[in-house]
Amino acid sequence: MIRAMKRVYLLYTREKQDALVSRLQKLGLLHLEESRLDGAAAPVDRGGGDPAEARKQVENLLIKARGICDLLAEVHPAPTRAPAGEPLPTRLEDLYQRYRTALDPLEGRLKALVGERRELRDRLAAGERLAETVRVSEELLRSLPSEGYVFLPTVLAPGQQAALADVRRTLDQELPGQSALAERPLSGDRTELVVAVRPDFAPAVSEYLESKGIRSLALPPHVTGGFVDGIAQLKAETVTIPQRLSEIEKELGELAREHASRVFALTNALENRLAQLEAAAGFGYTDYALLISGWIPKDGFARFEETLRQEFPGIIVREEDVHGHDDAPVAFKEHPWARPYQLFMQSFGTPKAGTVDPIPYISLFFPVFFGLIVGDVGYGLIIVALALWGLRGLPGLNRPALQKAARSETGRYAMTIMLHGGLFSIILGGVFGEFFGLGIEQLGLHRWGFWPFSRVENTIGFLLVTIVLGAAQVTLGFLFGMITAARHGDRRHLAAKIGLFLSLVAFTLILGRLMNIVPARLLLPGIVILILALPLLIYGGGMMVILESLSPFVHVISYARIMGFGVASVILAELINSLAGGVSAIGGAVVGVILTVIVAVMFHTLNFVLDVYEGTIQSLRLHWVEFFEKFILEQLGGKPYRPFKEKEIAVNEP
Repeated sequence: MIRAMKRVYLLYTREKQDALVSRLQKLGLLHLEESRLDGAAAPVDRGGGDPAEARKQVENLLIKARGICDLLAEVHPAPTRAPAGEPLPTRLEDLYQRYRTALDPLEGRLKALVGERRELRDRLAAGERLAETVRVSEELLRSLPSEGYVFLPTVLAPGQQAALADVRRTLDQELPGQSALAERPLSGDRTELVVAVRPDFAPAVSEYLESKGIRSLALPPHVTGGFVDGIAQLKAETVTIPQRLSEIEKELGELAREHASRVFALTNALENRLAQLEAAAGFGYTDYALLISGWIPKDGFARFEETLRQEFPGIIVREEDVHGHDDAPVAFKEHPWARPYQLFMQSFGTPKAGTVDPIPYISLFFPVFFGLIVGDVGYGLIIVALALWGLRGLPGLNRPALQKAARSETGRYAMTIMLHGGLFSIILGGVFGEFFGLGIEQLGLHRWGFWPFSRVENTIGFLLVTIVLGAAQVTLGFLFGMITAARHGDRRHLAAKIGLFLSLVAFTLILGRLMNIVPARLLLPGIVILILALPLLIYGGGMMVILESLSPFVHVISYARIMGFGVASVILAELINSLAGGVSAIGGAVVGVILTVIVAVMFHTLNFVLDVYEGTIQSLRLHWVEFFEKFILEQLGGKPYRPFKEKEIAVNEP
């Protein structure tokens, strides 16, 4: 439901502003609104401080604290609970004094360690990429003379064997006794060639190799010295770098365990203090008094008032019941089953106060529509399994971003909605007697009375079920539209909603009679109801609304799409099973089984994805167009209830 709201005014001495604002933030109930007073004094702190300077100081310290949090996040997801038994300070001076001296050395050490770790990891990765080259280079160096020679390492691309023969022949002819070369194959049809040559001839030989299209072997930028020293360095780093990384990880872990909780607590405290300073800019001030105004849910006002009067003697608390609906923020209070469906309203927008809360009805209709379209026990079991996996945080999936999204409130809401859809798919799949497109006879079961209700054999009956559901939801939409119009005192909208609902009843009777669906005696009442609806439509919206009088009937018929997609789903599943059975005769028994499994898994996966997609999209469309249009679309644009409250310290459990 949408919670009823009260407007609240608080008047208190400015000397106690910090304490009052901090307590309001801890209570987390008041939705603040601007309450400036004409000609009032500027919000200067009574202690002589400048709010702008205080805000700048908090922002600077917060930037530093967030930077340290980012560095700690690179270490590991350490628990971020506030230190046990250590109360969190609220005054800026206390925050600054307690943590400031520790931030600078901690930040410097963390930056140095994290930077060194990043550089060492890059070096280790570069060395791993050249591991084969290092091994081959050592073999080549051992086979070449070293005393009085310099080495020219190169790599020949595939197809350069002719160039290698030319190099060997040229060096033998031009530099006999002054050079030597050795080569070894590398992966990818490459060849490593190392030329040992006297220093005087090295530039000429290097230029000659380049002219033959043979590129030099490049070592990583961090490698110092020549080729021989570089190879030795890369080999040594395979041992020294992991050792140093282990030392760094150990030290980072110790720093995180010692400081992470305090730094995260500081960050949250600073963010809360910054929120207090930002809120104070919208208060009303006189020389000695402070005015704070805002909104609070009615059901929380008594406790709110009692707390303030006990803790702040002399405070003046005034309440005002809301008579209009445009200014009040909107707060939802839902049953646990319906709470995840707030996700839809977050996507569609916030309705204005006084509107009927649509969320409980979405939570009923959406999974039913989804289940009617999917309608298969096997598919439903897969959906439930995936949803439960998502609710557990996608364990075993090495995708941190996806796991983080699944653990978020939005992710858990989405997975819960998916779970509801899967459960209704199983229930209705049982009613339809479908399991991956297999009927009950194929599963070795027998019919019992009207069970199963086959969507293929009873297409008309299935169509009637969807139409009845559509009529029920459209009728609810008109009823909620009437209630909303009455609450807002909008007579024209109320008349239009009543007129459109009467036109729905009238056209149902008239067109039903023309199609020989309803008895002939209901034709006249249908005409009478339509005549009664016309003046209401004209009063509510003019002549244009008369042109829309047939639209409610069309909206009800639109629910036939549930039948269409549901029947298409089961027929496609049956075709997949027939195709899988057909390929089973290809080849021998083993080949036939393998082909059957491949075809069944591949095409059932495709059908499953289509079912989930269409079940979601079509259900959302029916709610948005056919349901919401009746009572809520024109009421969107409300203010969401955002109480002034403390930022909760996040806790990442290991």
